[in-house]
Order: sequence, then C-alpha cells, then structure tokens
Amino acid sequence: MIIQNIDSGNGLYELFGYYYTPVWGYIMGFIDMFSNTFLSVSELGTHVSGLLTVEDLENMRHVATVTSPEFNALMKIPIILCDLLVGYILYRFVGDWTGDRRKGGLAFALWFLCPIVVYMSSVQGMFDSFSALLILLSILLVLKGHYFSGGFMLALSTLLKLFPGSVVFVFIGLVLARHRCDGLAKRNLALAVTGALLCFFIILLPNIIEGNVADSITFISDRAGGFTLNLDTIFSMGGILIALPFMIFMGHMMYRTKEDIDRKFLIYTLLVLTISMFMNIGPQYVIVLLPFLVILICSYDRSYVVCWALIGFGAFLSAFVLNNYSLLMSSSVYLGWPPYDVILSGFDWTEAYLFGTNSFRSIMNSVGYAFMGAGLILIFVFHYEDVLVRKCPKAEKYIEKIRRLSFRKEVVR
Repeated sequence: MIIQNIDSGNGLYELFGYYYTPVWGYIMGFIDMFSNTFLSVSELGTHVSGLLTVEDLENMRHVATVTSPEFNALMKIPIILCDLLVGYILYRFVGDWTGDRRKGGLAFALWFLCPIVVYMSSVQGMFDSFSALLILLSILLVLKGHYFSGGFMLALSTLLKLFPGSVVFVFIGLVLARHRCDGLAKRNLALAVTGALLCFFIILLPNIIEGNVADSITFISDRAGGFTLNLDTIFSMGGILIALPFMIFMGHMMYRTKEDIDRKFLIYTLLVLTISMFMNIGPQYVIVLLPFLVILICSYDRSYVVCWALIGFGAFLSAFVLNNYSLLMSSSVYLGWPPYDVILSGFDWTEAYLFGTNSFRSIMNSVGYAFMGAGLILIFVFHYEDVLVRKCPKAEKYIEKIRRLSFRKEVVR
C-alpha cells in the first residue's frame, strides 16, 4: 500500500496506513525507484476473497491482502544486505578491538545467524536491522572522535526507530568524560548537537514544506490512534518511569568514568538500549541491541551468550507464532501450495482456546516473551552481579550456574 502511495504521487502521510517516521518511507522510495528503473515487478500483491475470514479473527490483525513473491524479495533483499553489512562491521571492529580475527568471525556469526535477525529479515521483512546499523555506526563514529557525524547518525537512527534515542545521555557523558581536561567538551558537544539538528532538518524538511510534521512524529506517542488505558499502556508507562531515570544515571556514570572509557561506553550503551526495551517490548525491537551484546560476548565476557540465546530464540518464537500460518499465504496464492483451507484450518486450531481464554498462539507467545524477558533481565544480573552478591550472597552460586551454560573461558570486567 505504501509503495502504491509513492507510485501514485501521494506523500507518505496523505493516505491512511503509514505510521512510521519518514526515514523508512525514504528507504522504500529508493527501493521503489530502483525497481522501476532496473527491474520489472509485475504485481505487488492482491486481495484474496478466499482468505477473507482471516480478517475476522478475534485476537489477531491479519488481512487478506497478500504480497507477491517478487515484491517480498524486493523488500527483503535490502534488509538481508543490511544484515551482511552489520555483520562485516562487527567482524572488523571486534577483530581490531581484540586483535583476534577469530573473535571477529564469531561476532559476525552471532549477529548474522541469530534466529530473530534471520526471521525478521528473511521471513517477516521488518526493517529493524537498519536501525541496528545506524546506531552501530553512530557509536563507532563517536568512539573515533567524529562527533558531528556521530550525532547525525544518532538522530537518523532515532528517527527510524525511537529506541536508539536512549543512548543520548551516555553519548553526552562520553564527550564530557573524554574532554574533561582539554577544554574541548563544549565544542564537541556542539558539533554533535549540530549534526543531530541538521539530520532532523533534512529528514523533516519535506514534511515542514507540506505542513504535516505532526503526522511524521506521532510514532513517539501512538502511531495508530488515540490513547487507551489498558495493560499494555500501563506496562509501557511503567517502563518509561523506570527507563528514563536509569538512562540519566548511566549518563552520569559515563561522565564519572576516568579509566577504560571506551569499553564502559560500549557497555553502558548496551544497558540503556536494554532498559529501553521495557518501554515497549516487542520481538523485532531487540534487534537494535544485539550488535552491542555481540561485542560484549566476543570482546569481554562470553557468558553473555546465554542472554543472546534467550533473547534470540525467545523473540523468534514470539514473532513466529504471532504470524504462524499467515507466512504461507503468499506461497498459497502465487504458487498454489498449501491450499487455502489448510491455512484457514491452521488459524482455527492456533486460535482455539485451550485453557480459559488462552489459545495455543497466546500461550506460545507468552513463552517466547518469557524467554526474551529473561535474557534482557540477565544482562543486568550479570553486569550488577557484584552488587547483587553483596546484598544476597546466596545469589552467587545461582548466577555462576547460569554463566557456566556458556562454556565461558574468560571474563573481563
């Protein structure tokens, strides 16, 4: 629908259905331009009357509009290429950081073969890998002292998905900590802010001209409608109340750091991205923190691979069961297999209530979220292990048992 809006000459927000910031729309516009110039995609998709009943499912939001295999490939190949680029950057960075190319290769594998990364890029076609790429580039640019471009990339990544914005306070803390003695802190902060403001201006300029800036930033509050008080809203608001003070605290800790500043910057970046997940947790969102978790695993503490496994497999399970038989709809319509009745009966049994109002899908989704949440929490447990052990000495043996699951060889704190 969005590609059709672009082809018809309408803006991203002139027709109903686009709730993201402009960045993803620009990326899709580029993909569409490339397709129209060099390729020939005969059909983007079709509305299938034989699958209309999927739109009536009580607890799901499936539609009977099915995209074509050609269109699916057109959208997924750039995301997979982005995955390769992130993997290559991790390979080079970890290899240079540790002086061991084998660890760089491990970093590539942990990223590129992570179940949720493979699924979101190759199956569902979500663009969170672009968000991971942009925040990774921002952090690496800042580590090299390129504050203007680092600020620009941080703003760009935030305009694509909100979560990278959680790094702002740690970013500021790094600049102040690095330049507390040479008097360049204000200058470099100004460079970073200038880069960020320039990015905002460039990205939002078309919306400023068209007078729909408000539509382009509604993702901050609610992309799809008005405010409703429910458990999800309460969870998100509670997450914000916890996450925001923690982000400020991490910025303060970064500012106080006097030794091993770059390593602490990478770790604190991971921590604030992790806490941001609790503001609006979702299987695709965790992709943005995975590059920094991979860096930590390959460079400092292999036991964090337990977190990687829980997050990667838990997020994959949740995303997979949420979509379940809808993943076969394109094949059914365009390739003739499986038949429509197989898909419809599949939806019937996955949505059938097993215990009370809990269906197979909802139960497995909860299991996936439980694993994913456990992995996120373990990141904090491992990082603050010393504090936890001082408060509760008995916790040490349990934490150590969990760490042993990784077959770790070294820990650097």
